[in-house]
Amino acid sequence: MSASEQDPVLGSQYTIDAFIFERSALLKTLHEAGLFTIEASLNKLYLPVDKALADQMGCSQFSPQPVASYYEGMLEHLKRIEDSADGQAAMQLEAGALQRVAESVEKLQLTVKAALINGDLFLG
Repeated sequence: MSASEQDPVLGSQYTIDAFIFERSALLKTLHEAGLFTIEASLNKLYLPVDKALADQMGCSQFSPQPVASYYEGMLEHLKRIEDSADGQAAMQLEAGALQRVAESVEKLQLTVKAALINGDLFLG
């Protein structure tokens, strides 16, 4: 088998990776409450490793390390959720707020996935 036959066609992309998780108190709180995990299928999608294939498919290309602006945007949006009234209540472990904030984070993940699938958000 040649090297090209062994190269992956798709890469598993996290919408929220360890870099983002480690910098978000909100995500850590949701994780401790059992409402967020990096390994959840909601948090991953497969994107083409090859730029030409990504262009042909009209989607974003896989990037093992997204550009700084992706991280900045994700962390900024998560901070806005955390700073909201529900976010502050969730940080105090109020059950209803935890659930609502988890839903807000899920909406963010789904929005990011849609943007990556449609080629509207680039990672690298």
